[in-house]
Amino acid sequence: MGWAWYAARGFAGAVVALDPDRAVSLARSIPSESLKQTALADMAKAVAAADPDRAECLAQSITDRRYTASALVDVVKSLTHGQ
Repeated sequence: MGWAWYAARGFAGAVVALDPDRAVSLARSIPSESLKQTALADMAKAVAAADPDRAECLAQSITDRRYTASALVDVVKSLTHGQ
């Protein structure tokens, strides 16, 4: 897989705080399924504290159950961390 898709994954993770819809669109355009799933999981984790509903939606959109479970755990951790 070319370096550009690794960069796109990192870029999507960075953009999620500024423009979540664009970041999701960018992540979904990554042709490598594993990189796409990882990018979505990273984004769910990044927005979990600020927008738990969006984070859960992102996590649920992940098609690989391993990444989905990991992303949901990160969402729960971010919600319970402050309590």
